[in-house]
Amino acid sequence: MALQARHNLSRLEVMDQATVRAVEDFTHMELDTSAAAMLIAQADTVDREAVLDEAARICRAHGADMVETTLDEAEGELFMQARSAALPALEKKGHCLLDDVAVPIPRIPDLLALCAAAAKRRGVTIATFGHAGDGNLHPTIVYDALDSAATQAAEQAFGDIITGTLKLGGSITGEHGIGMLKRPYLAAMTGAKEVELMHGIKNAFDPLGILNPGKGY
Repeated sequence: MALQARHNLSRLEVMDQATVRAVEDFTHMELDTSAAAMLIAQADTVDREAVLDEAARICRAHGADMVETTLDEAEGELFMQARSAALPALEKKGHCLLDDVAVPIPRIPDLLALCAAAAKRRGVTIATFGHAGDGNLHPTIVYDALDSAATQAAEQAFGDIITGTLKLGGSITGEHGIGMLKRPYLAAMTGAKEVELMHGIKNAFDPLGILNPGKGY
């Protein structure tokens, strides 16, 4: 939050330890797999050098063990490639149950912690990455889809994440909508009357129920 409060960064991404380790296995970029998380900031303003220097100072003040900055475009792109490799790297590990949740920016560390706790409790891998600049993150559950017990554990872990997100004052969706996966949790976030109102609006435009039936409402 301190980073965004001082400067309007063009990008601010985060990867937890599980994601960093998967990306390192996939890319061999010599990432620090002992780090609890990796934060990647990008600036494209005319005063970007000063912006990055201040961002580095803030990171160190908040306990960052290693801080690297660069003004070289090609070198900077390597950092972003690590973030872009997150999902392909995790897909190499197994079947991925991927969606998004959003929390207030100060609660991002709490969300990372609850995802790690859910992974330990359910015996699955959960790697969390996403947009630290707005609190929209993508907890990704990795499991063996051919194993019914593992599938059940993944579904339970997903429920843990949704429940925990709401307790943190967050939203069960950030940029991907509700759809079928999170439909059972919608009322818990908005309330039953609000869902009924949504149905009413949908019915006003689609009285025959022929527009994308059974997906959202």
